[in-house]
Amino acid sequence: MFELFRSRSSTLGLPVVLASFIVGGVAVADTLSRGPSEPDRLDAEVVWQIQLPARQTMSFRSFHLLEGRIYAMGTDNSVLCVLADTGEVAWSRKLADEGETLWPPVMYRTREKHAIVFALLDRVVLLDPKTGVTLETMKLSKPAVCPVAVAPGRVFVAQANGRLAAYRLRDGYVFWRAAFEDRFTLAPLYAPAINAVVAVDTVGLVAGLRNEHRVETRVIFKQLLWSRPSGTPAMDGDVLYLTTDNQTLHVIDMGRDEDSQAGDIVWQYRLAKRPSGGPLVSATAVYQATEGGGLHRIPKTPGEFRAWFDPQGLQVLSEWPQGVVVLRTDGSLALIGDDPDRPIALGSAGGFVSGLSNLQNDAIFLTDNQGSICCIRPAGAAPLQLASFVPEIKGELPAEPDEPTEIDRLRESARKKREKLAGIVPEPEPAIPVKDEPKTPEAEADAPVAAAPAEPYDPLRSKRPVVR
Repeated sequence: MFELFRSRSSTLGLPVVLASFIVGGVAVADTLSRGPSEPDRLDAEVVWQIQLPARQTMSFRSFHLLEGRIYAMGTDNSVLCVLADTGEVAWSRKLADEGETLWPPVMYRTREKHAIVFALLDRVVLLDPKTGVTLETMKLSKPAVCPVAVAPGRVFVAQANGRLAAYRLRDGYVFWRAAFEDRFTLAPLYAPAINAVVAVDTVGLVAGLRNEHRVETRVIFKQLLWSRPSGTPAMDGDVLYLTTDNQTLHVIDMGRDEDSQAGDIVWQYRLAKRPSGGPLVSATAVYQATEGGGLHRIPKTPGEFRAWFDPQGLQVLSEWPQGVVVLRTDGSLALIGDDPDRPIALGSAGGFVSGLSNLQNDAIFLTDNQGSICCIRPAGAAPLQLASFVPEIKGELPAEPDEPTEIDRLRESARKKREKLAGIVPEPEPAIPVKDEPKTPEAEADAPVAAAPAEPYDPLRSKRPVVR
């Protein structure tokens, strides 16, 4: 736990920054004066810091920042939701028994529904982000092998033996399945720009498949990279960013425009070391961590000479107007401009060795597996708003699809048959009574004489002739 204090006092005309660190209940004050060649002290302050409640035998295995809420996943499959602007714990749920597989969450948003989606081996659960109440549960016909992807009314599930299945959310109906070359270890992605799901298997086969029920050709593009992907790809519109173990960042055009060829590699970048995890994309740059430490910043615009590699970089935390805030392997925070060897400012992470990447605003989040979360921001910054964590949505949100399928027609026909057999038959409309007029003797005389009822046919007493 730590706090940063700024002081107006000075030594030899230079400002002095006091850092107070609390370790094991003992406060140690450190007065640092910076020389003309030394970087400034990081001008930041702690906005909030919390310690999540946990059992003696439980720790937290991962933290996920999604649309202004931090979801802390415990080793006992409990999930705690923390508001990113205030640090308040909104709700806590245990979604599965200890030992079951619980995959990280994804967001689901349409005009009618807003949910956080968690996947288990045999089901998908939708929760209300504000309250944690279960909104919907969908059963899976085959187990999921990694986190799922979602689109309006759809859930895309990677299954064993390299199979990708598209489920209908409201009833679990499988629209289609596709086979890849090898198995999946990374979650698929939904690309709204082209209305397709993108997946990559362990041999580097990346493909985009149309999110439609019946199409002549489902595959929009496919590209074989001949190397294992290092982490979940990232998207920016119709461009896909993917790193592989052969130290390469691939930028693939997914083909939204008619002038572009879907699946073409737009450009590639050679990394200094093997990548660790997948890339992160901001408005201007791509960030990629490497094994054993090291962080790349690669401009998204080809030809821009602002790429750098920080050998001590561990994780990108946030983008500030002056530069990029990076968590380093030595437990420090560095504000880097154009040259990581000469950072603009340095600060201490207060003992934290991990954090959450937030490229939506200037908030920095540091975490540890014991449940501590700390939020740091530039000194004097305006209060945080939850809306600042939500990516900008162009146009209106999509509606929930409700297109009927052949299975829907069969189900409706079967339902009507069951109701008929059970005696649930719609009552006929009552007949309108007609008043009979009195008949005159002339009308009765003209009325046709009723024919005698026909005798029932008896095969043993038939009057038909017998042909011998």
